[in-house]
Amino acid sequence: MSDLIPQEAYNYFPSGEKLFIGSGRSIVRYIFYNTEFTQYELSQLSEFKQFLESSKVSIPDEISVEEVLRAIIGCKFNFKKTLEAIGSAIQWKQVNMPHGIDSLYRKAEILLNSGSIYIHGRDHRYRPQIILNAGKLDLDLYTSDDYCNLLCFTLEYCVRELMVPGHIENWIIITDLNH
Repeated sequence: MSDLIPQEAYNYFPSGEKLFIGSGRSIVRYIFYNTEFTQYELSQLSEFKQFLESSKVSIPDEISVEEVLRAIIGCKFNFKKTLEAIGSAIQWKQVNMPHGIDSLYRKAEILLNSGSIYIHGRDHRYRPQIILNAGKLDLDLYTSDDYCNLLCFTLEYCVRELMVPGHIENWIIITDLNH
């Protein structure tokens, strides 16, 4: 157990509409791990596997079935777009995170204490709250790429250190548009 995750979070078991809303192609899923998928989701996973086989393409074993389903839903059940999205994510990580989160840390380090993007506690469902303070963005001194690196580092940090699969799998972003 991490000191960054409150004990109560392990006792929080989302159910009902906190797991997903909608059905079929219109499903919006919030929790992917340690939960049952709908029959439609299972059929889409099976069809995607067949799509990969017929395309003579594979995806790395380290990509979990939960992440595949997340990509399928995110791409509106378009298997070609799903495959492209997974490929793009793999390529992005290879380029931008060759040494894991440490690669992003080195790029974001200079802005970590700027107050432009930071984590500030959790909400009532234990989701990390990320604050994006537009008034603290200094685009004369730093580039949009610098801020993208900071945001990517913050999100990766949340995923690795602040989430609990099956309990907490998303975050809240609060944007302060300069007061």
